[in-house]
Amino acid sequence: MLATESIRQCIKSAPQITKLRRIRIIATKENMKSAMLMVLGVALIAGNFALAEEAAKQDAGIVSITLPIIETKLPDAPGRQTVLTTCVLCHSPRYITMQPKVARAAWTAGVDKMRKTFGAPMTDAQAAEVVNYLVAIRGLEPAK
Repeated sequence: MLATESIRQCIKSAPQITKLRRIRIIATKENMKSAMLMVLGVALIAGNFALAEEAAKQDAGIVSITLPIIETKLPDAPGRQTVLTTCVLCHSPRYITMQPKVARAAWTAGVDKMRKTFGAPMTDAQAAEVVNYLVAIRGLEPAK
């Protein structure tokens, strides 16, 4: 009976509970079932507070997500450093390595589009280095 009364008190004071409180339970055959119910009740109340806090954050427009980290290293080839300082400002290394293999003309057109349409910050010499690098790592073999 003592455990049931404690559960009622916890439920009545639930809005004031801000952290877990120590509850001393003496486990005997007579009160083991009541003690387990009390522990379950406290756990449910604590869980409901966590859910309520998360719902309040969402109601306030606060959303938290964790994105996976995918480490991608660009292959070594001449021009790699230029790509890291010019292209990776907007594109991830993974985006670069997942591109299909295309001919030099397609890479040149793509780099020109990035410079002229989207304002990629690179000189003509850097653009040539970037194209050479992209052809080296993702270029089609010339027809023989």
